[in-house]
Amino acid sequence: MSRKRDVHNLSQNKKIQYQLEDAEKCAQQVIKDTRDRSKLLVQRAKEEADQEIALYKKKKEFQHNKLLDEHNTGIVEDQKVIEKDVKHILKSMDDAIIHRKDKVIKMLLNAVIDIQPKIYKNLSFHRHLEQRHTAQNELNTSNQESPNKSTQKSPYVSDLNTPYSSRSPSSIGTNTAIHN
Repeated sequence: MSRKRDVHNLSQNKKIQYQLEDAEKCAQQVIKDTRDRSKLLVQRAKEEADQEIALYKKKKEFQHNKLLDEHNTGIVEDQKVIEKDVKHILKSMDDAIIHRKDKVIKMLLNAVIDIQPKIYKNLSFHRHLEQRHTAQNELNTSNQESPNKSTQKSPYVSDLNTPYSSRSPSSIGTNTAIHN
């Protein structure tokens, strides 16, 4: 009996083993089908998302282009106004040139041909300063040659030792030796 039982158990074990293998194959097929279905759903969702993105992108591009057109239309109108103003200004300048051309040419020729030399207004003051400087140098050299001699004071020495701002306007340029 034990042998019969063993054979019977073996045959039952083989049946169970076949059933388990069949169940495993079925489970693998279900898993494969689920993965395929999942991949298909993901792919469909991606395609739908790409379509929605493309549609949204087209919508935004249309809005952007519409705004650009509105903006560019304003710019073109502004450019036309500016060009019109510039043409008007240039025309008025050309008219002014035509009307004043002869007068300007005469003024330029007179300025080049009629030379009227004038003495620079500060020239007499510069000469005065040069003469005072020369007189001071002469005084200094004469004092260095004979320190014991009593020296005559130059009228310029006292004037040079006082600051320019404290001198009275009437004392400047009153010496006739300075002005020739």
